[in-house]
Amino acid sequence: MENWTKLFKKIYMKKVILSAIIVIACVLQINAQDKIYLTNGDEIKAKIEEISETEIKYHLWDNQGGPMRSVAKTNVFIIIYKNGYKEVFSTIKSQSSDDNNVSDQSNASLINNPLGNEIGKVHTFDDGSKGVIFYYSSPDHGLVVSLDENELKWQNEKNAKNCQDIYNIANETNPSVVDVVVGLGLKNTNNMLQQLGNYMAPAATFCKSHGESWYLPSASELYLMLVIANKSMAENGILSQMLVKAGGQPISDGWYWSSSEENAKNAHNIRSTGNIATDAKNKQNYVRAVRVF
Repeated sequence: MENWTKLFKKIYMKKVILSAIIVIACVLQINAQDKIYLTNGDEIKAKIEEISETEIKYHLWDNQGGPMRSVAKTNVFIIIYKNGYKEVFSTIKSQSSDDNNVSDQSNASLINNPLGNEIGKVHTFDDGSKGVIFYYSSPDHGLVVSLDENELKWQNEKNAKNCQDIYNIANETNPSVVDVVVGLGLKNTNNMLQQLGNYMAPAATFCKSHGESWYLPSASELYLMLVIANKSMAENGILSQMLVKAGGQPISDGWYWSSSEENAKNAHNIRSTGNIATDAKNKQNYVRAVRVF
């Protein structure tokens, strides 16, 4: 009887191990797909076959034996490959220069810059605060970045284990840099200040010091600024140059805080050269304020 029991346990364990291997294989298979994000917001799960000067050829992930498909590179925003590498294809489109709210005629020299007609130009708000335009969500609205920056903690704690998980900020393991919700950082910043207070939230407090509507950008908004607008080129990028021409500080070669959390201890940060990571909230990173116009 004892032998039968041992045999049964052995067979059972083999089945458990086999099931676990199958589950892991399925997970790895799911995560092994390339993802193509189009400029219109559509997502294509694919197996990339070829990238030429003008188009991207691929098979649909769920139909790899089917016909080869293609999409023009001009219609692709970003590809996230199966190994996690991200490749940006789209450039920011030029916008109309009819917006009367964009002031400072002295900035006429900034209009014709490689980022577009309005991107890179100074926008002055009714309260007197100003920033440089780096993104358009519509012909008349978008985001500006402050002329100055600082190096501060996300949360003012000596030890990361004492940092607080902010209620109403979604904990994200891998925050989307594709699905941009303009103004999400404002909600995050307000929650940080309401729950932590000014002293315990130095990065958020610095951003709010520019005016009530200024805030610490979300990960996606920060990505638009550092990677898309400034081309991951830190102080040498075109947006950085426009900031200097407007009388501001250049974008530093270093890590910048976003208002997006990973968990209680860590928040998401992006390096000005394009890397995306997380860091303990009690560490100092660069901080730039942004605002919707």
